[in-house]
Amino acid sequence: MRIDEIRLINFRAFERFALQLEPRLTVLVGRNGTGKTTVLEGLAVALGAWLSFFNASRDDRPIPRSAARFVTTMHDGVPSVATCYPVRVEANGQTLMGSAGWARELRSADGRTTTSGITSDGRTVLLEANQVQKIRRDIEGGMADTEPIALPVLAYYGTGRLWRHKRDKMPEKAGLKSRLQGYRAALEAASDQKGFEAWMAWREEDRVQRLARAAEEGRPLSEVRSPELEGVSAAACACLEGARRIYYSANYQELRVDFKDGSSLPFGALSDGQRNLIAVAADIAWRATQLNPSLGAEAPARATGVVLIDEVDLHLHPAWQWRVLDDLLHAFPGLQFVVTTHSPQVMSAAPRGSVRLLDPDHQAHRVERIAGKDTNTILEDILGAPSRLKVIQEKLDELARQIDDGQLVEAKALLAELSSILGEDDTQIVAARWELSMAETGNAPD
Repeated sequence: MRIDEIRLINFRAFERFALQLEPRLTVLVGRNGTGKTTVLEGLAVALGAWLSFFNASRDDRPIPRSAARFVTTMHDGVPSVATCYPVRVEANGQTLMGSAGWARELRSADGRTTTSGITSDGRTVLLEANQVQKIRRDIEGGMADTEPIALPVLAYYGTGRLWRHKRDKMPEKAGLKSRLQGYRAALEAASDQKGFEAWMAWREEDRVQRLARAAEEGRPLSEVRSPELEGVSAAACACLEGARRIYYSANYQELRVDFKDGSSLPFGALSDGQRNLIAVAADIAWRATQLNPSLGAEAPARATGVVLIDEVDLHLHPAWQWRVLDDLLHAFPGLQFVVTTHSPQVMSAAPRGSVRLLDPDHQAHRVERIAGKDTNTILEDILGAPSRLKVIQEKLDELARQIDDGQLVEAKALLAELSSILGEDDTQIVAARWELSMAETGNAPD
């Protein structure tokens, strides 16, 4: 499954908004308030239409009433607030039924979200109950085939996804046997720790039982494998440098990570950034495996679908921000990712053509040349943010003016002051020192 275009109408701050998405990765950037998270929420609503076909209507992400756009007008000097309807989300892309267009709409504050199809000539056709049932039967029939239909991974991770114990109960083991459990809370903004942890515990218990049977029967223990656990562990470890294995420890009753240097840590002992990244990767991997168990260890690598991540750099050390996109794309080569970020490192590492800049007027612009640019250039040219404190930049500008005007004594003193603040190896300090030396020898650069 893939979304090629999303259109939002009266959705939060957007009156009308359209965005073309890349097949593998789209990176949304812009200042706060430009609507990056709103776009992800709209995409989640669009994906929710398909969950309703999988008998997962509890998780189908309807349009919330709070999403309706507000307009303030003045009448005789008195402000009046009006709510704009209908609230509408339109999308087109590739689905289990081939190329398709669809829409979800909320017509009033006391209405319900409806789902409709969009024909090739742009007409909207409301899906009747019998049509929904037919789509559902086709999907369920495909799930029961000897070669079962591959179900897409659909997931949304918001900024509140820090791995933590949530209050909801562990899913029952019986429920985990259903493929559709892979859609449990899929479009909620928080990672579903309980679902993943319960799945890991269930699979580990099964592995231990099979080991015990093999021992009783005198068979080699090496014959007992758990391809599902192996696939999830491999995908998650691909996003955590130095990790060797992620598993559920029956002894400690917790998730743990073994590292290549021989160390082992409980999940809770990892840094916030490590937990966030590995939680997302592990959550994607277990959903892929739960939805498509016939693929075994290859499920994470062969899964298709759409994954939304708000602030993909959340809590990550800058050194990891450079590689987070590449790690995700390599761990899950069949998925489409749409992410937001404020990190210049993430933007610089994004593939060419994948970045979309959202401006204050709620327009999206394709940024062609950003890959490999230094972080200061991205801060200033793309995000419109200064790369230095204003007072420091003013002193650097004054230093350049003094050198140009031949005020070399003053320039030397100011250079010494700035060197003590910024360090001798700062790029602008190095350049200013060279320009000053050229000026002192009468060979000032043009």
